[in-house]
Amino acid sequence: MNGSSQVNAEIPAVRLVLVKPENTVVQTPAKATHPEYAPIGNLRQQRIEQFLDLKDLADRTRQTYAQQLKWFSDWIDKDWQEINLNDVRRYKLYLEQERQLKPNSVALALSSLKSFYTWLKLAGYVIDNPMTAVSVPRPAPGKGQNLEGYQVDALVKALEERGETASRDAAIVCLLFFAGLRANEVSGLNVGDYNGVEVLIREAKHDSTGRVPVNRQTHDSIRDYLLERWIQTQEKLSESDPMFVSHSRGCKPKPSKFPAQCCKPLQVSFETRQIFVANDRSEPIG
Repeated sequence: MNGSSQVNAEIPAVRLVLVKPENTVVQTPAKATHPEYAPIGNLRQQRIEQFLDLKDLADRTRQTYAQQLKWFSDWIDKDWQEINLNDVRRYKLYLEQERQLKPNSVALALSSLKSFYTWLKLAGYVIDNPMTAVSVPRPAPGKGQNLEGYQVDALVKALEERGETASRDAAIVCLLFFAGLRANEVSGLNVGDYNGVEVLIREAKHDSTGRVPVNRQTHDSIRDYLLERWIQTQEKLSESDPMFVSHSRGCKPKPSKFPAQCCKPLQVSFETRQIFVANDRSEPIG
């Protein structure tokens, strides 16, 4: 034992020194990061796009919803689940008093919000639906502006002097007067929508569709117009070609669909002895 103790006493103590290697990068613990949330405005727009994509909407209805919802989203600085009944009431007053919209336009705005919030509720994006307690007034039906029989006769007679658009304008007038089609319905017709007996309305008011029979005079006017187009162009018309094409300078050489605003109610002025016929140049004739 004594010999072992003497050997240990003679051995000096070893000191350990930690040496850091050269060019060593010391890594510091990464800071905790929080997930980035999309701004409220982006979330609002995302919900609108989801609503439009998942609903089976006609093109015109989709455009209406998109416009109405964007106006409301731009007006209010809240997420959809934070909006309450008082916000809707303030928006209604804003439309009526500041923008001075007509009752039908206000009803359209509220109806769009009501449909959107019904979808948000079903999709689970909101807990409460602020539109549940909102009654949307039914739009007042527009008053018809009918022409007298002698006015219609004068209009049809004036069509004979329309020149290159005479046959086209005659077919349009027949569809408006005798078939009872609306301006947008006439503008949206394709060649294949007429089978010789009736016209197919692919997108009518309130997203409805249907077939409308035509009388002999309307049939003859459509037949004469399409025949004249074929003779002038020497090109076979396909079913997807627009039935009525524009003759304005900006549409040549390739015909484009006849604009709906040109089919608006026809105006007869006997004071100036000029009859304004639906046309794409807005020229008085007679």
